[in-house]
Amino acid sequence: MAYLVTGTVYYLAGYVYRLFIGKPNTFSPIIGLPLTIMGWPQMLYADFVHHEVLGIKPSFVLTVLTLIIVMIYFIWRAIKHK
Repeated sequence: MAYLVTGTVYYLAGYVYRLFIGKPNTFSPIIGLPLTIMGWPQMLYADFVHHEVLGIKPSFVLTVLTLIIVMIYFIWRAIKHK
């Protein structure tokens, strides 16, 4: 479930960012969302590796924050249910 949520956050952040800067979205959400959910770890890694050329995009920041929140939630849940 966390994988799907994080992938959706990555997709939505990128989608809104492209709308905000006026760049057209290539794929409709019907195609783009499932593809992004399957491959968001690789895309996040590419954003990290190429941050000097591409800059730090909001989708990268929001996805990393989502990962941190999910990890904190699962740690809290593991400690609470001991």
